[in-house]
Amino acid sequence: MRIENKRIFAEKIGDIVTDRLSECFGDLMNYSFTATMEKRLDEVAGGVVNWKTLLNQFYTGFSANLQSAKSIESGMRPNMPSETDISCKLCGRPMLVRTAGTGVFLSCSGYSLPPKERCKGTLNLTAGDEAINIEDDDEAESKSLIQKQRCNICNTSMDSYLIDETRKLHICGNNPDCSGFWTEKGSFVLKGYDGPTLECDKCGSEMQLKNGRFGKYFGCTGINDTGQNCKNTRKLL
Repeated sequence: MRIENKRIFAEKIGDIVTDRLSECFGDLMNYSFTATMEKRLDEVAGGVVNWKTLLNQFYTGFSANLQSAKSIESGMRPNMPSETDISCKLCGRPMLVRTAGTGVFLSCSGYSLPPKERCKGTLNLTAGDEAINIEDDDEAESKSLIQKQRCNICNTSMDSYLIDETRKLHICGNNPDCSGFWTEKGSFVLKGYDGPTLECDKCGSEMQLKNGRFGKYFGCTGINDTGQNCKNTRKLL
């Protein structure tokens, strides 16, 4: 989870894990389970119930659910990546949407190949709500914030992520269960940044705090002497 403006929000991976656990361990995920178990534990503390008896009763049902969840055919659904039309900069293969504990990101579909052919290309994604299309007027920008894009497969509202200054990726809110997506073209900039900054030790430009696949880091926002984006980064100590 994350906290923004004193409000708690569930991360995407948290929603996925909760859905999977609710399907396979519905009784444990039920709110009444906690209340009932606390009552039984109080009975153990009071000497009314033997702790071994309580543990055996719990484990009998839990063990059956666990074996069912492990089943390849009818067990817990995997968190499978979904393909996009974004090409890997390293090898040109399609990139996949992946969700992990560090967030949503793109990885090359070639990562699953044998070691000698494997490609480890990745792309960090920035939450689309933090970016605006400079080609839109104020009315269009307000409308886009109020009305989220809808998936053309299941009609669920889509989550937006900024790929770079010219592309925004809209991913179905039901991902990974739905593979719907579309890529928006435009000229995008991040909304006003007021976080901590550092001076880049390579080009002298401003470095801003960003969220990446492995957590927060400082990334350079400048252009180097060759006219390319300076990709210098610094770990957050």
